[in-house]
Amino acid sequence: MKRVNYVLLFMAFFGLCQTGKSTNLDSLQAIFDSLDVKYYPTGLLHNRSPFYWFSKDSAYYPSPYRFDGSIPANKTFLSTYSRLYKDMWFSAIDSTYITVPSDIEARLVAAKANFEVPIAVMNLDFHAISDYALDSGYLDFDTVDHYLRVPPDTVWINRDSNVFVHNSNPDSLAHLAFSEYKLFAGGVLVPALYRPGFTINVEFGLPYNLFLRNQVQIPSLVQVDFDDGNGFVTVQWDQARIVTYTYAPAGSPEGYEKSIRVRLHYGSNVFESAMHFMLVPGYTPPDITFLTENLDFTCPIPIGDLVPAQARVSVRSGNSDRVIRKPVLLVEGFESGLRPFADLRYEGAVTGFVTDAN
Repeated sequence: MKRVNYVLLFMAFFGLCQTGKSTNLDSLQAIFDSLDVKYYPTGLLHNRSPFYWFSKDSAYYPSPYRFDGSIPANKTFLSTYSRLYKDMWFSAIDSTYITVPSDIEARLVAAKANFEVPIAVMNLDFHAISDYALDSGYLDFDTVDHYLRVPPDTVWINRDSNVFVHNSNPDSLAHLAFSEYKLFAGGVLVPALYRPGFTINVEFGLPYNLFLRNQVQIPSLVQVDFDDGNGFVTVQWDQARIVTYTYAPAGSPEGYEKSIRVRLHYGSNVFESAMHFMLVPGYTPPDITFLTENLDFTCPIPIGDLVPAQARVSVRSGNSDRVIRKPVLLVEGFESGLRPFADLRYEGAVTGFVTDAN
């Protein structure tokens, strides 16, 4: 079964990373560049990421410390999964330690052609520097060139008086500054499906090339609970799995939300990720569907170097003869609140203020 829907949606999530690490991060990351990767062999140092300090806030949901594979797992939305990937991408000392965004996008396109609903999983070990590394003397900060470094053998307190502190093994101290963590999270790459009828077959798949990992060991068993009442079942990488969902015609919309749970077994160690998925039954297809990228604009759009976002527009007719008598224009944009951004007009009526124009 071939599917190419939602490609633009997911690619947009990785838009922040398309051009690699931004130059405005250089000063932040340069603080850590002098630290040898032997102290954090994963090559992923979370302190390098601009999202690191957000993770200190307990209200920040896409923190990698929330998703360590524990059972039961916290649920991820597609946006959560995307942010976690970006967090790790910025944490990497270079691109050899994590799959680059352009490769992710290419694999996504291939996955969409093979599975209706691909599921991506990442199992990444990463490091972070202790908040007390400097106070404990595990690391030293060079106040002249502004970077972290391994403590020198001799720390001078007063050279003229020959007062100093000797570190017998600064390399061992530096190792104590780093802690290792695990990020285990998945993402349902098609966050929602709308289907006619109330007995629905959905094709899932776990592409192996969308399994991001930095461990040598591979999972001995892969299990998924598709929230269809059958519990966890064993699945294989790169193989389609057809799952049947049955709804009552008068069922509650709360039942539309599904929790997809993936478990990877590494011997006796089991890691779980829970993912949000919405399946809406009884769906009536729109009368007209088109993409904005296929429209011919009658006026120039001053966008400079920016690339306009694309959208899918679905239209349902409100009457049998399919004649639009009172159009409704929905426009999303930025409004400062200080003054109107622009007047939106249709046949002379300002739609922002007139709700029932004849």
